[in-house]
Parts: sequence; C-alpha cells; structure tokens
Amino acid sequence: MMTRKFLILLISLTSLSFLLFLSCDDNPVKPPVVVKEYKVPEITLIDPITGVPGQQITINGKNFGASRGSSFVLFGEVKPETSDYVAWNDSIITLKIPALALTGYIKVVVVYPDSTLTSQPVYFTIGTVVGPPFISRIKPDKAYAGDTVTIDGSNFLNQRDTNYVNLFGNKVLSGDYISWTSSKIIFRVPANATPGAGKIQVVVRNVTSNEFNFTVLQKVVIEPPVIDYIQPSTAKVGDTIRIYGSKFSDNRNYHKGYAVIGGVTVNDDNSFIDWKDDLILVKVPQGAKTGKLFVYKDDVKSNEVDFTLGTEAPKPPEITSLSKYEVKVNEFVDITGKNFGATKGLNSHVYLGDNKLSLSNVVSWSNTKISILVPSDAAPGAYELYVSVDGMESNRKSLIITETTKVYLVETVLIKAGTFTMGTSEDDLWGNPAHQVTLTKDFYMSKTEITQSKYQEVVSTWPDYLPDDTGPNKPANLTKWIDIVKWCNSASKRDGLQECYTINGDEVTCDFNKNGYRLPTEAEWEYACRAGTTGDVNFTGNLEDYAWIRTNSGMKLNDVGQKLPNPWGLYDMYGNAAEWVWDWLDSYSDTPVTDPKGPSNFEGNGKALRGGSMFSTVDEIKSWSRTDVNPEIQDRKIGFRVVRNK
Repeated sequence: MMTRKFLILLISLTSLSFLLFLSCDDNPVKPPVVVKEYKVPEITLIDPITGVPGQQITINGKNFGASRGSSFVLFGEVKPETSDYVAWNDSIITLKIPALALTGYIKVVVVYPDSTLTSQPVYFTIGTVVGPPFISRIKPDKAYAGDTVTIDGSNFLNQRDTNYVNLFGNKVLSGDYISWTSSKIIFRVPANATPGAGKIQVVVRNVTSNEFNFTVLQKVVIEPPVIDYIQPSTAKVGDTIRIYGSKFSDNRNYHKGYAVIGGVTVNDDNSFIDWKDDLILVKVPQGAKTGKLFVYKDDVKSNEVDFTLGTEAPKPPEITSLSKYEVKVNEFVDITGKNFGATKGLNSHVYLGDNKLSLSNVVSWSNTKISILVPSDAAPGAYELYVSVDGMESNRKSLIITETTKVYLVETVLIKAGTFTMGTSEDDLWGNPAHQVTLTKDFYMSKTEITQSKYQEVVSTWPDYLPDDTGPNKPANLTKWIDIVKWCNSASKRDGLQECYTINGDEVTCDFNKNGYRLPTEAEWEYACRAGTTGDVNFTGNLEDYAWIRTNSGMKLNDVGQKLPNPWGLYDMYGNAAEWVWDWLDSYSDTPVTDPKGPSNFEGNGKALRGGSMFSTVDEIKSWSRTDVNPEIQDRKIGFRVVRNK
C-alpha cells in the first residue's frame, strides 16, 4: 500500500519538474499577435457650416479617437495650430478656424501608431457668418408634378450637401434637384407630390427658412378630340373645310386649338371661320399638300383623316413696286407684289441680273412681300431684279447699286454660321451641361475690344479712366451696360446702319434682324471665341502669348491687338478687359437650341460677362467660363466688343 502511494507521488513530482523545465526554455511558445482594426472617422455635422478665421466651430461625428494625439483637422491643405484646438473626443471636435483657411473642404485625419485614416470631405465656406435661410420668391408658385420650380433667396449655401427643400412636410429627394447655389435653388416637383396647397421651406443645416405658399396642381386627363369626317375631303388653297366630330371644345384660344392640314399648321385667327365642340370651319393654308388632316386641343392630338389638295393652275409671281430703286450695298429693299408664296420654298429665289441672292441676303418672305439685303460684294451698276417661284419668273424691276465699299467705324471679322457644342461637361455651376447650339446667320464681330478712341468718336462724354488704364488703344471701360447699348445705337446711326435697340428707361429690347451694332449673345461670343476648337481654350502653347492676364498685365489694361489672335483672327478674346454680352445669366439645359438669346427678362442674376480680365489667373481662362455682374456696375476691368449682322 505504501509502495503504491510512493509511486504516485514520484510520478507527480516528475511531471512538475518537466513543466518547470519547459517554462524556463529560452524560446517559449508565444501567443498569436492580435492586429487591431481601426474604424474610419466620419463627419456627420459641422456647426456652423460657414465662418471666419478665429471663429470657433464644432465637428460632430464618430471614430475621431478619445484624444487628439497626433490627429488633426484639414481646412483644404491648411492645418490648424495646436493652440486652435479647444476640445477633442471620439465624437466631437471643437476648434477655431485657422487664420489661413480658405473656402473648400474640411477633413478629419486620425493618426494611429500603425495607420492613418481620413474622413470624407465636407464643404465649408470661409466668409461672413450668414443667418438662417430666407426665401424671397418662388416661381412659379403653382406647378404640376415634374415641373421645374425656382426658389430665390439667400443663405442657402453653395452646395446642397444634406440641405433640402421641404414640400408640404416632405423632403424633396436628391434626384429632383437641378441646381443649388447660395441664392437660387432649382428643383422638380416630385412625381409623387400630392396635389393641393401647402407650405414650402428650405432647410439648411437643420435650420428652417420662412414659409411660402405653394400649390401642386392636379393634372387633368384631357379627352382627345375626335374627327368623324371632313367636307369636302378635296379642296384648294383658300377653300373652307368643315371638320365634323366631337370634343373639339367651344373656345379654340383657351384650349390651344389648331389644325394641321396637309403638313401645314394652321393657328391664326383669320384662317378659322368657326370653332365649336362638334364643328370646325377652317381655310386650306398656303403650302398644304395631299396628306393627313388632324386637330389639337390642349396639346392632345385627334385621329388623322385623309385630305386631298385640289389642283389649280399656279400663278406666276408679280412685282408691283420696290421700296427703293437706287441703293448702296448692305441696304435693305422691300419687294411688294403677289404670288410669291407664303414662305420661301426650295425653288423660290430673288435675282439681281444673273446673280441669285444667297439665303443670308433674303431677310423675310411672304406671299405679298419679300425683304432683301443688297449683297456687300455687289458691283455698282444697273440690275434687273426679279423673283422666281418654282421656275416661274416675275416681271423685272430696275435696281441701281451706287456704292460697293464702305468704311465702318469698327473693324470686324466675318463669322460664318454653324453648329457647335457650348458649355462644358465638367462639374461647373454655370458652364454645365454641354449642349448643342446652332447659329443660323453669318455675322461680323469687332476684331478687338472697342477702344477708348472709338468710344469717344461716337459720344461727347466718357468715363474718367484711371491713369494706368488710359490710352486711345486701350479698352473702353468703367461703362454701365445701358450706356454701351446707347453707344451701339449711336454708332449704328453714324455708320448708316439700323439701330437694333429700343430703349425705354431701363427697359431694353433688341431687334436681332436689324443690321446695326449690338452686343453679341453669349452663344455668338463663345462660338467666335472657340473658332472651331472644342477644348477649354482655342490655342496650343502659352496663354501669355494670347492674353493679358494677372501674370503679365501689370494689373492694368493694355493696348488691344498686341497678343496673338485666335484661329478666326479675333484678338483679346481672353484677358485684358472682361466683355459684356446681351444675355442675362441663366442655367443651361442639355436640349439642343437654335440662335439662343438668354432669358427675356431679369431672373435674379446679372448680365453675363465673358473672356476673363487682366486680373484672371491661368486656371480661370476657359472658352466656356461665364459669370455675371449687375448691369449698373462701372468697373475698370470690364469692356465690350460688338457684332452686326451680315
């Protein structure tokens, strides 16, 4: 019994000794290394979102770390000083805006012993501390779902970020915003918006604006008009057709009613003898052909029925008189007569002797009157003028051209009509989206910006230019937009051209068919600036060879025409003086447009400026770059150039 107990004790002591031996091994087995995982810092709110250097702000979020250590906040590329930090924990950072901070993105950078993690960027504005958002106008204040609505006001911030429009207590979601700036929000009424009246507000950083009344209109389903039959189904131009059917409406104008007969739209009151809910009496229009007849009501189309154009021997064109029988080149002549056709057909032409006038020299065409512009290259002499329509020639009228050359006040370059891509695909507030623009008319553009000497040839008073900016060949500047418009009219009158502008106080309208001097539209300016190029600029090489900018201008205006021209021979399209144009600044659409002229009236923005100035940096010079200025401003860095129709 004792022997067995002794053996058990011996085995226990031996095992213990072996374990003690292992514990004293120079290379013991080490436990596995645990790699710590760190979470990326995340900013949820910056309060306030705008401020000035030295002002204290709070950054809310998570995963900032319990203390700052080596971690830091970035304002763009600027690090705050250690003394700028007030408090730091895992979810809140309080600090002062550093002295060198600029408007841009804030990021939180958390530094760990073996890793550095950076939060998402959040846009922050350096400037005057702004108040709560304020709505000054909503246009329109009644709209259907899907319609575009503009909110004007202030303190909306320059990026939407987490800000939103509150419509009837519901947040307008991201996909319905078109643009968002500090003073203008453009959005679409959500497709699921409930029809009715309610309140609309703007919420910026959880601060709610004042309320405005707004109504989401109920879309009414319009029943399409129905044509049963027409009588007669064969008719000549000028004959009356009776259209029998239903649901035409009892008021054509109110319900936007019109007819399409043989491919020609009929929408003038004189062509409709009667319009009732079940009967329409309408005259067959000029140009109608055998084909289909149908009607519209409230933009809803009826069914189509067959129409046959009756035959009648066409009558040759006949000229009764000319508005002038002795003219100079580039002057207008009205041809009065009959049987010219309602519109200019492919085989309708005006001839001066054996020379057929180009389309650009035919200003307007109707059945009884044609207006032409005498070609600038026409040689002096007596011509027989006549009209040809579908091979039938009119009688002849004698027209004498007495002058072929004329010296104009402004030296110009001819810009031929064409199609181009305007704007940019870059993420730029006013330059985006890129879109197709077609200009249908040739025009002349001044080779340089209008100089002080040219300006003073036309008017008796002019601004008191700064000494550094004064010189006969330096751009005219310090001039209000309205004074430039008046100058254009005076210069047109001086050169025997038609005045384009009608001025009534501060109200200005432009007749773009006149041949006098005027400011270019934004589309004309950019088309001429690009000169057939498609990139950001119209040249290759060094910008300083083409423009007076911040780095070479001496921060003053310089003589025009000293740098290299663009591919179409225009000087100083970049830099020197920024250039007024006709348009009010407005957002672009991606829809193709023809001969655009900008908004018809003031929409909360100023008149557009193009080209940059002597203060611009290299990065600011783009063919598509645009900004705006109050038209009442008189600024030493703003000048202008002009155009006139060919």
